Amino acid sequence: MSGPAASLDLLYAGAAEHARLVRERDLSPVELVEAYLGRIEARNPDLNAFVVLRAEAARAEAQAAEAALLRGDEVGPLHGVPISCKESIVSAGDRTTVGSTSIDFVSDVDATAVARLRGAGAILLGKTNVPDQLASWETDSHVYGRANSAWNPEHTPGGSSGGEAAAVSAGLSPLGLGSDGGGSIRVPAHFSGVAGLKPTAARIPLTGHLPPPANIVAHMACVGALARRVEDLSLALSVLSGYDRDDPAAVPFVSPPPVRLDDLVGQKVALYAGDGVNPVDPEIVAASRAAGGLLESAGLIVEEVEIPGAADWHEHWYRVFDKVVAVLLGAFAEGDLARFHPYVGAFVRDDFSDPGLLEYIVTWNALDAARVDLLRFMEEYPLLLGPPASVTAGRHGQRAFDLPSGRVEWLEAFSVSQVWNAFGFPAASVPVTLSVAGLPIGVQVVGRPWEDERVLAACRAIEDRVGPYRRPPEPDPESRLRGA
Repeated sequence: MSGPAASLDLLYAGAAEHARLVRERDLSPVELVEAYLGRIEARNPDLNAFVVLRAEAARAEAQAAEAALLRGDEVGPLHGVPISCKESIVSAGDRTTVGSTSIDFVSDVDATAVARLRGAGAILLGKTNVPDQLASWETDSHVYGRANSAWNPEHTPGGSSGGEAAAVSAGLSPLGLGSDGGGSIRVPAHFSGVAGLKPTAARIPLTGHLPPPANIVAHMACVGALARRVEDLSLALSVLSGYDRDDPAAVPFVSPPPVRLDDLVGQKVALYAGDGVNPVDPEIVAASRAAGGLLESAGLIVEEVEIPGAADWHEHWYRVFDKVVAVLLGAFAEGDLARFHPYVGAFVRDDFSDPGLLEYIVTWNALDAARVDLLRFMEEYPLLLGPPASVTAGRHGQRAFDLPSGRVEWLEAFSVSQVWNAFGFPAASVPVTLSVAGLPIGVQVVGRPWEDERVLAACRAIEDRVGPYRRPPEPDPESRLRGA
């Protein structure tokens, strides 16, 4: 079996393209896995994206995948395609810590999402870096240290799926599993210049994710995917979706067929420049408006509007999810916050006040009422378009941003993504442009529950008009020789 020489062009092709080449026997799974392992060896020391590498297991699985092709076996839609997954998602035989010194075990089973990708023929290269307890939008922990952006190593690739975003953006993996409880897929995708999908809550099982699918986590957090191309997100969604009896929030659901661009023509899109809570970087607002223009050129009707009630949404998410997570983490630490990375310890300390049962119930009631109002609004505007964050990727440790319209703190900078977890709506980030400083800027498309395919079709329309994937710069080998 012959195939194209390992090159950046091959590595930056998408998962769907890899799968096609493998099926047509124009590309060997062995060659493809070796190409990615070589890329990881070359770039991971700078990025610290992969923290668990399954090199020998991946090679063995690639040999088996190639043998299946030579036998003429029927193969799955991801046969022979390398993938990666967030360290908090368990895989059989691999270490899981959730970036914490208080957790360290090896699972003997795959998470449901990992099992489904493997069942489709994918080959797991390894697991990627996460912040301590997933409790930060910057990926740094006592266990693995910090992950660096492929665009500028002085900046974060985001969190909590930050290692995954860094790996996908730099061509170390074509497709990866992440998870999202308040922007943890979409923010790293925006920071890192890749596409990321947070699906409708419970569409993809959380079984095998830590923290486990229980209580508030099961209703607001999601397993999703990151890739360089929207078609790869669509492929992943088709493989990952489906009921799982071990996920308490799961519901029986039959995935609809893909939505074509023609199906979107004439539909109305509500463009919003922010949520009215925090200032947004003018470059990100401009990118959102530019993406609206791209959708208009595709035949959609885009209107810039204020979404009713948006200014209250972040407070609902904060009280129902963020404060409860802080309380749960505080109980886990048994008062010893030194067990956490300093960023996580500060988060728990600052948000530890227990909201109390009455406040919690009142807030949840308000959240449900807001969700009903929003669904009524989305009868006219089935798609929403806006920023995935108030800022571009911050420097490591940066906790506030001074924008022309005011100062925004770290937690509040992601309010525009957090609310969609509170409502359980599907949302995806897709890259659009670069900032003046050379950092990626994405936009976020939001849809109604169970209409993930419509969201991805709109993202695909934007991506098609933006053009080919914009690669991060390659390191200067001369600077490495000089020790720079």
